[in-house]
Amino acid sequence: MIQLNDIALEKSIISSIINSYDLLSNPIDEASKLKEEYFSTNDHQVIVKEVKRCISNNILPDLPNVSLNIPDQMDNICDIVDTGSSTNITAHCEKLIELYNKRDLYSNLNRYMSNVDSKPSDTIKQDLMNYLIDSNVRDDFEPVHIRDHLWKTFDGMQNKVSNFLMPTGFKRLDDIIGGIGEGEIMTVGARPGNFKTSFLLNFIENNLDKKVLLFSLEMTTPQIIKRFFAMGGVDNSRIRHSKLKKTDYDKCGVTASKLDNSNIYIIETPGLTIEEICIISNRFIAKHPDTWLIGLDFIQRVANSKHFKTGDDTAANAHKSRTFTNFIKKVKCRGLQLSQLSRKCEERKDTRPIASDLSSSGKIEEDSHIIIFLWRGFKYNAKNHYGIPYKEDDISLLLEKSREGETGIIESKVEGKFLKFHDIDEYHNEEEPF
Repeated sequence: MIQLNDIALEKSIISSIINSYDLLSNPIDEASKLKEEYFSTNDHQVIVKEVKRCISNNILPDLPNVSLNIPDQMDNICDIVDTGSSTNITAHCEKLIELYNKRDLYSNLNRYMSNVDSKPSDTIKQDLMNYLIDSNVRDDFEPVHIRDHLWKTFDGMQNKVSNFLMPTGFKRLDDIIGGIGEGEIMTVGARPGNFKTSFLLNFIENNLDKKVLLFSLEMTTPQIIKRFFAMGGVDNSRIRHSKLKKTDYDKCGVTASKLDNSNIYIIETPGLTIEEICIISNRFIAKHPDTWLIGLDFIQRVANSKHFKTGDDTAANAHKSRTFTNFIKKVKCRGLQLSQLSRKCEERKDTRPIASDLSSSGKIEEDSHIIIFLWRGFKYNAKNHYGIPYKEDDISLLLEKSREGETGIIESKVEGKFLKFHDIDEYHNEEEPF
């Protein structure tokens, strides 16, 4: 049974406010943010309305002052005061708002269900999913005057503040794109065996101080942890075959300490639809509003919503892309999604991927703010622009799309045994002594 109210909680919050002896106290500050409708009973709403009136007039909302204008509520106020004050007013106010949102959602769903007799069941489920997504995002649908963001943006530019950008950690790439901005999607595409997941994990490792939610739809959490260990300087083949040296354990310990103090959260549940991913992400962001990135590995692994027919992958993937993009924009987070590429790129003379190679969906190209393809010329016996054959550790970052900057090719390096990306100018391939 879903809990829609908590009378004891409401009483403890009101009691904390009425028992305050100072208008500058924390309970009074929290009370100013509350609305009457957050409380589930009419009596509590009347009392809270009077409390807020007192506060707005710089009157201490104690028992005598609150009961002065609502004498018929005297018994209720005394009963509330006798229940005792909240031990954590901030947390309890957050819980109160959460319960209010559940009541509102439940009420709206009931109204919706009363009009769905003629709809197929799959359509009903899909519509409910869409409603849940729309109902759980921030209430930011009111038009905002440009001045509300104008001077904050201008001041940030003057002070070279770019907190809204999440850098990739790769200098040459960041010099061009700066990073991923709020409400933006970066898509990284490649054929299998071109280090897509490693790129995502390198990106996360370069931002361990930022909160990240990763949907790993292909790998388990232990597999991801082992990849981080490899990125810490331990040969991935020795990790896989459990043939670690003493120095390897030391390096793994250093990496483990970093991960233990990081802000990485992982969901590895298979078979999630894009609607479920958005709902889970929104609940996470509600608890962790300082979330910087939602990672998706990878978009084609997201289950098709049930109202798409089997085999209709183009339309299904277009729906996934558009839904994820709209969600990221609404919650003002950042999205990094990995994507498979079609085999067509390997059938051409020039095997470098292009936007149309994004598997089963042109919508991904349209919705993404930044598109990067990972391409290893060594696999195709290709040569670079100097006419020199690519080596095994060469990898090209093909910047196919960037709404905020230029496009082009960034030649980089990847240490396969360590799953580690490097800028060319900082790369030194020194073989490890046996």
